Amino acid sequence: VDACGLAEGDDCLAELEACTNMGATWTSASAVWTPPVNGWMGGAGHSFATTHIDGGNGNSEYTCYDIDINDHEATCINGPTHDGYTIHGNAVGYNSGCAASWTDAYYNDMANSNCANIAGCPAQTCGGDAVAVADTPHTYCCEDSDCSGAWHYCGCQRDFEAGGKVESACNVTAGCIYTAAPVMESAATVNPGDTMGCSNVYTPMLGACRGVDPTTGAQVAVNAKGSKGCDIDGKKKACGGTGQPICEMTQEECEAGCAAENAIAPGRCEAYHWAPGGWCTIHGPHVHEGIGWDATAGAAAADSCWTGFWPAPVTTVSGTNTNVLYMCYMLKDTTVNNVC
Repeated sequence: VDACGLAEGDDCLAELEACTNMGATWTSASAVWTPPVNGWMGGAGHSFATTHIDGGNGNSEYTCYDIDINDHEATCINGPTHDGYTIHGNAVGYNSGCAASWTDAYYNDMANSNCANIAGCPAQTCGGDAVAVADTPHTYCCEDSDCSGAWHYCGCQRDFEAGGKVESACNVTAGCIYTAAPVMESAATVNPGDTMGCSNVYTPMLGACRGVDPTTGAQVAVNAKGSKGCDIDGKKKACGGTGQPICEMTQEECEAGCAAENAIAPGRCEAYHWAPGGWCTIHGPHVHEGIGWDATAGAAAADSCWTGFWPAPVTTVSGTNTNVLYMCYMLKDTTVNNVC
C-alpha cells in the first residue's frame, strides 16, 4: 500500500507529489475519492485545453498547486541514435523527468557507491566509476524516489541542464532530441475597461462576477449562461469552423444578451462579465433556463448561440474575483428595464 492508502501504483491524483512540491509532509487519510455531488463547478464551458500551469491570478481565497513543476520547461532527451538510448538493452528515449531526490538501493549496497538522496541527474553514475559499476557506465536517474519505477540515462539531459537549459546546450549532433518549452497561447492583459459608458444602467467592476456562499462565506460562481459566439441580435455567429474566424464577442454583443433577458422581465439578468476573446457570461436567477435553453430537450436549443448553461445555488452577484482579464457589469436597478 502506498502513501495514499491505496493499491501500490495508484497516484491518488498526485496529492503526494503536490504536497512534496509545496515543501510539506503528506499524511494519508486512507479515504476513497468521492466526486462532487453536482459535478465539477461550471461544466464543460469552464474546461480548457491548456495543460501547463503558468501562474496564479492573485486570488487570496485559493491556493494553486502545481503538481508537475518542470513540465513548462524545454527538454533535451536521448534520441534513438544516442549512445545512452539502446546501450545495455534499455531503449529509454523519452522520460518524464528525474525525481527531485532518489535512492537506488541496489547500487547503494555496493562498495564505494553513493546512490542515496541523489538530486536529479548526477554528474557521474552514483555507483562510482565505470569499474565499480561496469554494466552501467552511463549516468542515470530514477523517476521515482525509491527507484521502483522508470529510470533513464542522463547523457543529454545532464549536459542540457549544466548548459543552462538553452537550445544550444542540447547536442542534437550526438543524437539528442530538443523540445522547446510550451508558450502561453495568449498573454494575460488587463481588461481595456468599459467601452459603452452605460453608467446609468450598470456599475462596472474589474474582475469576473462572483457571489457569496451563504453557508461558508466563500466567494463562488453564480448561476449563469455563457457564449463566445452571439451577435448583437442574439443570433449564432458563423465562427470557429474551418475557414471561419475564431469565436469572440464584443462588449456590446455581451450586454445585448443581458438586456434581452431583462426585456422579458426586469431582474432576469443581474450582471454580465466580458473579456476580449474570452467568455461573455450572463448572471441571474433564471438565466440557466432563459433565452437559448430548450426546456423540453433539457439542453441548449439547436439554433442557440448560447453554448454554456451553468446552474448554481447562488444567484446573486455581490462582487468580483481578481481575474483582471474580465470586467463585471452589475445592474444598478433590477426592478426596472433600463437600457443603454
